[in-house]
Amino acid sequence: MYNLEKIEVILRVQSVEDTAKWYSECLGWTPHYDIFDHGGRCLFGSVGVNAEHFIGFNLERTEETPQNTFSARLFIKVDEVDEVYDRLVQRKWDVDGPENKPWGGRVIELRDINGFRLTIYSIVEDLSLDEIRKRTCEQEHD
Repeated sequence: MYNLEKIEVILRVQSVEDTAKWYSECLGWTPHYDIFDHGGRCLFGSVGVNAEHFIGFNLERTEETPQNTFSARLFIKVDEVDEVYDRLVQRKWDVDGPENKPWGGRVIELRDINGFRLTIYSIVEDLSLDEIRKRTCEQEHD
């Protein structure tokens, strides 16, 4: 069996620069720009945290016009979701939550400037699979 070393996500966006700026301003992530066209527009870059072990998204410029929403939903695990929530509220960004979930997570949800749905979460309870199933079943019957 092989070892999985890394999974990279590439978000196709209309503006790498605007998307990187949004993640920088809203979440405090660091933008990086790699490839530019002759007009100076960034064609490929990334945004993320932890330079030693990159955690984030690659960004690729596309000419396609997005529909109402893109077909990506991104789950981002953080150590303190309430800190991220406070940061977003201070910046007057529309964010849902925080909300505790039956699987032991505490989540907030929002959309980035491209329409990608972000679920940012922290694990607040270490639960067994049986307890998660029980809670989920109870929640469905409420």
